[in-house]
Amino acid sequence: MWLLEVFVLGSDTALWKISQSSPDGTFSGWQGLGQTLTGSPAVTADAAGNLHVFATGSDQALWTIAETSPGGTWGGWMSLGGVILRSPSAITNMDGSVEVFVTGSDQQIWHNWTVDAAFDWSGWSVLSTQLFTGTAVPIAGSPVAIVNPSSGWAGVFGTGTDGTLWYTLHQPGQGWFHFTSLGGNLSSDPSAAFGNNGSINVFARGGDDALWFITAQPSPYGFDSWTSLGGGLGGGPTPALNQDGRMAVFVEGGDTMLWTIEQSSPGSWQ
Repeated sequence: MWLLEVFVLGSDTALWKISQSSPDGTFSGWQGLGQTLTGSPAVTADAAGNLHVFATGSDQALWTIAETSPGGTWGGWMSLGGVILRSPSAITNMDGSVEVFVTGSDQQIWHNWTVDAAFDWSGWSVLSTQLFTGTAVPIAGSPVAIVNPSSGWAGVFGTGTDGTLWYTLHQPGQGWFHFTSLGGNLSSDPSAAFGNNGSINVFARGGDDALWFITAQPSPYGFDSWTSLGGGLGGGPTPALNQDGRMAVFVEGGDTMLWTIEQSSPGSWQ
């Protein structure tokens, strides 16, 4: 049984949540989880089903709070430190570790992950450096991280200060690859999702305000060219995967209305 939970930053700068009372049913009342925060929260569920929420505090450190049991009570807030400029992104890896990614004050992507079942943390390490050259990759906005729970492959994407999409992939047992630019002319943070066939699909608002995407098929994840889906966006896109394997993308239009476009069949857009 899956129940939706929604987390938002309230006008009081505290974290609030609301949950469904039954699948496809109504939502319960709002519950405040406290803390003084800035930016959007990130949420992931650990291997036991406990939700972990991450958000940037007013002190620019990253803060986290987690359930003590699935759907149960919440523990206390804990600071993970750092100097964070943007909203975080979080994933749960196939080995059960929780990993969070942020853009630091140096415009680099940093990550921190749990190292044991007690959810002790590794400490911050910089991720967005081209390991083959040692060249730093300045990131303009928030990173987005995704993981394929079946294969364990993970990816992190960010829009560079040069307006191109930068990414790195993680293969289980082999660590993170070096950061690479996929080009493009982007004016928003990217969003990304795995397709039901293991493909990676990345979406972003282009400099022309249209919706653009780029796809990589699995093994060995070579990316195609950028393709425009048109439209006039007012914000960044959010993708979702239907039960039948078709991808849908939701965007804020230039008219401030919510718009969507979806695939007519997996891999083919309407």
